[in-house]
Amino acid sequence: MTSDTEFLTLLASALNSLATLQLAQKRQFTESVQMLAREVSAVSSPSRPKSDLYIWREIFALWIEAEIFESSRERDRGERSIEEVEKHLEWFVDQVAKRKLAKRMKHKESRVALEKFIALNVELLDLKKFQIANEEAARKIVGQKISCSPCSEYGAVADLTALSFSSKNTTSVLP
Repeated sequence: MTSDTEFLTLLASALNSLATLQLAQKRQFTESVQMLAREVSAVSSPSRPKSDLYIWREIFALWIEAEIFESSRERDRGERSIEEVEKHLEWFVDQVAKRKLAKRMKHKESRVALEKFIALNVELLDLKKFQIANEEAARKIVGQKISCSPCSEYGAVADLTALSFSSKNTTSVLP
């Protein structure tokens, strides 16, 4: 029973640390998105000579069409798997390259912002991979401990683990 208590204490501590890390990552990611929004606004301002407004409109239209992280279509509505996200992100990047959108940009700052935009999408994918890996690890750890011990407290811990890492508890930062 002592080892069960130690295990639960250790698991709760690990879950708290992961939650703290997730909040810090979310704050940092949100700040990066807000900074990028300011940069894109500056280079695409209609009052700026030789604005890249129409190129950025095309980029965002492609991004929305790609539905990288979530699908809004009736047949496959909802959050995408890692494999699907990778495929849709690759399609988006390929379309940007095929249409030579970076080369058509009039301002170096626009090209830098485009690189940051793509990097933020890759970072979001990496965060999703990390989250899924942690969910799976927590389920396996709890599952192994439950199968080794008749302690009824583990049912509540299993529910807590699933809730702690649920992607439904996170909000999308990108439009």
